[in-house]
Parts: sequence; structure tokens; C-alpha cells
Amino acid sequence: MLLSAGDKIDKGSESYLYPHQKTVQNAIALIFIITIPVLLFAKPIVEIVCHKGKAHGGVMEIFVMNLIDVIEFCLSMLSHTASYLRLWALSLAHSQLSHVLYEQIFILTLKQYNPALFFCGWAAFAVGTVVILLGMECFSSLLHAIRLMWVEFSSKFYTGQGYEFKPLSFKTAAYKVGCK
Repeated sequence: MLLSAGDKIDKGSESYLYPHQKTVQNAIALIFIITIPVLLFAKPIVEIVCHKGKAHGGVMEIFVMNLIDVIEFCLSMLSHTASYLRLWALSLAHSQLSHVLYEQIFILTLKQYNPALFFCGWAAFAVGTVVILLGMECFSSLLHAIRLMWVEFSSKFYTGQGYEFKPLSFKTAAYKVGCK
């Protein structure tokens, strides 16, 4: 989306992917811009209204604490995105390694028209595929599962203070800030 921000998106252009693409991209950008003030001001305003201006620590403290939370949230989203990009890079590396194994081992031995050499090339290709690619893919899946558990799940819900996990409840959240 950002790569084609200044481009003309016509049917013949390289940036064109689907009908009404420019409208969808502009709508997504507008939603993104609108959510920034909502993230910054919604929670403090609700807390001030629910406490009728007598918020604990003052109005400024509420806004500063919320600003810190919003910055932390945005940084965690960037971190999660970077983590997914690492997984994508591993996938791309696996694809390229598979291509190298296929081209440099299997196809080269196939072109020699020697059955014994072809069998050795096929065996090397099979072993290389199973050991290297499947081993790397299993390791990548393991890293992805660990990342999901420790980075994303733990950073959102787990505080490590010995309290039982309770899923999000708007009713409970409203009660905690003093709304009834």
C-alpha cells in the first residue's frame, strides 16, 4: 500500500492488483489516521468521565500513563511485525535452498545420461531435501511456536505475579475504572 502511495493505479500499471484498489487503500489509510486519536484519548476521557473529574493522580497523569501505554502498544506491534518478517525470510531462504538443491544436484545429474550418477544425484537430492529443508522447517515451526507463546501471548496477558489468567471482559474493565 505504501509503495504505491504516489503512483497512478490504472488497470495497465504494475501497481494494479484489483478493482477499486485506490479507494480501499485510501480507506485503510484514513482508518489508520482516525485510530491514532482514539488510542490516545478514548481511555483517559472515559476514566475522567467515570470519575467525574476526580481521577486518581490527576487528569495529566491519566493522559501521560495512556500515552506510555499507546507507545508501548505501537512498539510491540512493530516488534511482532518484525518477528513475522524473520519467519518470512526463513521461508524465502528455504525456497532458495530448495531451488539450489534441485538445480545443482538433481538437474545436473539428470543431464549426464548416466543411470548410476542419476541415482546418486537423486539420493543426494532426497537426503538434502529431508535433512536440510525439513529439518530447517521443523526448527522454524518450533521457533514460531515459541515466539507466539513467549513474545506475543506473554506480552499481552501474562504478568507473572501469580494471578490466574482472566480473559478480557468489557464489563469487568468498566467496573475497574469506576463505571457502573
